Amino acid sequence: YYPVVAETPVVMSGDACLTFPVLTGEGIYGLIFEGGGLKEVSMLLERYGCIIRGQGSGAAGSGIAGPGQGASQAASLVQQVGQTTADAIGLAAGLLSWGIQQTAATAKLSPLMAPTAKPVAVPSAARQEVTYAREATRQVV
Repeated sequence: YYPVVAETPVVMSGDACLTFPVLTGEGIYGLIFEGGGLKEVSMLLERYGCIIRGQGSGAAGSGIAGPGQGASQAASLVQQVGQTTADAIGLAAGLLSWGIQQTAATAKLSPLMAPTAKPVAVPSAARQEVTYAREATRQVV
């Protein structure tokens, strides 16, 4: 099972091969069409939102890139991957921020966070451990 999500960049090489980027990790997947059907599959992928790019030495306007366009296609693909990565990081950061805000709001409502009438006695061993931890932090930072 290989999920092909909308906006997946797909490269059509000649009239016999489609390549897809690996969603996690590095590399590509390739599908070889020895008995035809490449154009039909390409049209179906386009209908579902995939971005079909041509690669090869076909004529202009044929959907196949001519010489010298490989670098442009590679740059476009890198830009799309970069934008997708940036969007994913932004989404994760937003979710993390929301989670932190929800936790803080819940903690503020907790009776454990309410001030006490008298100070809490802290054992001297605990005070000493905190001192060690602070010193270790100062050495690292």
